[in-house]
Amino acid sequence: MYDYQYYILAAFCVLIFFKESRCAALTIFIGLVVYYNFVFDLSAVIYYSLSATIAAIVGFVLNSRYRLISYLNYSLILANLLGLLLYNNGFKPPPYDIICAIIYTVQVLLLIIRTWRNGRFGIYFECALDSLVNFDSRKAHGTM
Repeated sequence: MYDYQYYILAAFCVLIFFKESRCAALTIFIGLVVYYNFVFDLSAVIYYSLSATIAAIVGFVLNSRYRLISYLNYSLILANLLGLLLYNNGFKPPPYDIICAIIYTVQVLLLIIRTWRNGRFGIYFECALDSLVNFDSRKAHGTM
């Protein structure tokens, strides 16, 4: 693994702690852990096809709530196709690595912007009972 990949993993790991980005960061983090543990050292055709499959699964999971981030994951499928095409024509993989690094960096930045909107970076310490009954004292109205 390259150094930037550790930074991307660390960024998604930190974003798990924020309320607004928890689901997306956890989903992408799990996808990246599966990718780095099981897919990273395979042959080219299997590598690019499994990477595209992981990107499609993560994009499908995130599609309902985090639409722009899921579109970026779908663009990773095109990046994997480009990487396979470049590899079959004898090129080295740095253009593929750069494209993937840019896409993951944009995802991190979008999740940071999403957590920034709520002030205090979106961290809320709620009681377990409050989160179970979906009680939010910051709302202006209450229902009985």
